[in-house]
Amino acid sequence: MDALSLFEWTSGRFILVFMRLATLLALAPFYGFKNVSVRVRIGLALLIALILTPVVDVPDLEESPLSQFVLLGLKEIAIGGFLGFALSIVFAAAQFAGHIAGFQMGLAMANTVDPQGQVSLSVVGEFFYVLAVLLFLVFDGHLFVLKTVVHSFELVPVDAFSLNGGAMRHMVRLTSDLFGLAVQLAAPVIAALFATSVTLGLIARTVPQMNVFIVGFPIKIGLGFFACILCIPFFAHAFGAAWSTLQRDAVTLLAALSGV
Repeated sequence: MDALSLFEWTSGRFILVFMRLATLLALAPFYGFKNVSVRVRIGLALLIALILTPVVDVPDLEESPLSQFVLLGLKEIAIGGFLGFALSIVFAAAQFAGHIAGFQMGLAMANTVDPQGQVSLSVVGEFFYVLAVLLFLVFDGHLFVLKTVVHSFELVPVDAFSLNGGAMRHMVRLTSDLFGLAVQLAAPVIAALFATSVTLGLIARTVPQMNVFIVGFPIKIGLGFFACILCIPFFAHAFGAAWSTLQRDAVTLLAALSGV
């Protein structure tokens, strides 16, 4: 193999590894945030790709046509996209939990712009989301993302991607678990506000002269924020359990994407 052929062979392997890494880092929690510079993500992907390229098994590309190389690249992008989406499930659940709690508190119209997703989000949802990011860093989630993408080349080698029924069922299950997790994270606030609503209803029946709609609005907001503060330990425990489950699910998803 002459120098030119060796360069083409090595660069092809490097590009395929880089595609998976760049896609995952663009979608994964923490690394895919808007306030993380694109240069930082690209530089990190390039660095990891340089380290992994010599040890990653890649099909022989010396005699491969361009169409096969493009197909391999699309497969690598799909693997990174599926994995990045799966790892972001818990953050979507935290946002949804905050939206449910904010709606119960009467803050459905009190929205702020989420700097990460560039969408309108309730203030309670933003609070839950920031709390989830902090817990993600506490649980070394940023290190797990890097470990998983390295491990993915062992579970799903290059050209081993298979979009089969098992992988799709796993993705559907992860998405459906999002709603259950959101209700679980918001459960203490929902319970406290439900008890407040029942109490206000009894007061309205006992003292008809009192306008519970005017009195109850600030009470529910104050108790709602107080419940949010008190439920932080519960939120941390539930988020940690969900993140541990998601780590196992990510490995299972990678195995399913390889057709195992």
